[in-house]
Order: sequence, then structure tokens, then C-alpha cells
Amino acid sequence: MSFEFVFKRFVQLVILIFVIAVTVFAVLRLTPGDPVAVMMGQEEGVTRADIELKRKALGLDQPLHVQFGRFISGLVTGDLGTSLATNRPVRELLNERFPATLELTIMAMLVSFALGVPIGVIAAVRQNSLADRAIMGVNFLGLSMPSFWQGIMLILLFSVTLGWLPSLGRIDYDLTPPRVTGLMTIDALLAGNLASFVDALKHLALPAITAGTAYSAVIARVVRSSMLEVLAQDYIRTAKSKGLRYGRIIYVHALRNAMIPMITVAGLEAGSLLSGSVVLETVFSWPGLGRLLVDGIYGRDYPLVQSTVILLCVMYVLISFFVDLFYSVIDPRIRW
Repeated sequence: MSFEFVFKRFVQLVILIFVIAVTVFAVLRLTPGDPVAVMMGQEEGVTRADIELKRKALGLDQPLHVQFGRFISGLVTGDLGTSLATNRPVRELLNERFPATLELTIMAMLVSFALGVPIGVIAAVRQNSLADRAIMGVNFLGLSMPSFWQGIMLILLFSVTLGWLPSLGRIDYDLTPPRVTGLMTIDALLAGNLASFVDALKHLALPAITAGTAYSAVIARVVRSSMLEVLAQDYIRTAKSKGLRYGRIIYVHALRNAMIPMITVAGLEAGSLLSGSVVLETVFSWPGLGRLLVDGIYGRDYPLVQSTVILLCVMYVLISFFVDLFYSVIDPRIRW
């Protein structure tokens, strides 16, 4: 990988962040409504003069170009400002919520690959069979179902009807382990608390299955298409003629070479999940970045919304960059 490629991607990242910053700043300011009025509207005895004093204290009375300059300066120095709603540093809020989104992302990706890869391989090996048609039909159904509807159905079945799994939050309050990494499952293991670990997994199950099954349909289709292309190659016929076991041909030779398109899908999946599954986190009351962003939008919390959106975009771009790096690792023919 050349220095020129890395430098170009870095410049693209900087330009993209600037464009996003301008867009988010402009959209928030052009949206009708006063964040200070929203913040102080429920307090008794608040006058217009009180609101104006608060606006001045927050710097919202200054010209837009001054506010934007202060915002960009804060991004460069790492000062993301203070939340208008909670009066807490935005960095602190992001640090609290990011582990929840990361944990859900990891678990959802495990579910999607555990389901999608074997299903895609079976469909490719048994091309045009009844099993293949059934798998593709189920995949089409999975792609068509809205995630919020699937989540609600899972809640009704496993939480309301059967009572097997909790439907809201990350863990029962009484079982919350000491915070080390922010990942409940990891913190529970570090604390040696098996009950907390099991409870955290139970809370993870429904949102992870909801997100994972949706992406598993995409993975299965990509794996099937890629496997069919690989299975038609000459080296696969050579391996068969040498008498290699069919399972070894499929899972060692064919699947390994069919993995390259899956890297792109995995990167897109990770980016989408890390960027905050707003609907999913709302359905399951999951305290992640998506839920934080929704709360900030409702409260017209300028610093929180601006910083959260930029963080999500930066994560997506960085994941795309690392996917490109990984391409050159697994396929030596690719050079950037």
C-alpha cells in the first residue's frame, strides 16, 4: 500500500468531515424552533428575558459564522462542547453510549455471519435445488421485513408470550457490573459475575437477532453468488480430479476465495450498525448512539447532535478505509 493512497484517503476524510459539519450546522440552524426555549419551556416562571440571558450565556446570540467557527475550533481541539439538555460534556455522553452500540454491533455481526455464510454455501452447492429455492425465498422475505416490525414481533413472542427474554435495556440494574470497558458482557466476565454475564447476553439476544437476521440475508446472497463463480473455476475442477474431499474443496479452497466480496458487506454492515441503528435502539430502548442522537434531535441539542453525527460519519469512513487495507492482505493481487 502506497503512501499516496493513504494520503488521498486522509484528505478525503478531512473534506468529508468539513462538508458534514457545514451541512449539520446549517440544517440545525435552519430548523424552526429555539433550543433554549425547548430546554427552559417546562420551567415555571420563565420569562422571555430569562431565555435571552440563557441564549447569550450559551453563545447562541452570536452571528452564525462566529458559532460555526467556534464549533470547528472545538472539533480540531477535541472540545465537543456541553450538552444543552443535560449540561454535561458531549464527550462524556458519547463515551457512555458508544460501548452499547459497539457491543450490539459485534453481537449482530456474529449472528449475521453464523447464519448467512452456511446458508449461502448450502444454496451454492445445491444450486437450483428445492433447498436453494427455499433459502432464496426466505432470504427475500428477510430483506423485505422492516427491522422495527421484526423486533416488535420478537418482543411479542419471546418477551410477552413466552417470557424467555427481556425486551428493554442492557442489563438489570441490580446486576450491573463495575464499568471497565463499557461492554456489559466483558465487564461481567472481568468481575467474575456469571449472573451478570448471562443477564447481559439475554438483553443482547433480541436486538442482536433482529439486526443480525436482516444482514444475514444479504450475506447469504453474496456468499451464494461468489461461491457459484468460484466453483466454476479451473482450480476447483483440478482439486476434484485429484480426489480431494468435497468438504475440503468447499470450505478451504472455494470459500476462502469467495470471501473477498464478503469483506465489503461486513464493512457496510459494521458501518451501518456502528452509525447507530436508530429504529432498532428505539424499539428495544437500547442506550446507544442512535438513541442518543434521537434524544438530541428532539431536544434541539445543537452540540450533541453535531458531534454525534460527525462521530458516526468518521467511524463509517474509517471502516471503509480498513476494509480497503484488508483487501490487499487477503488478496495479494490487489495493490493500492
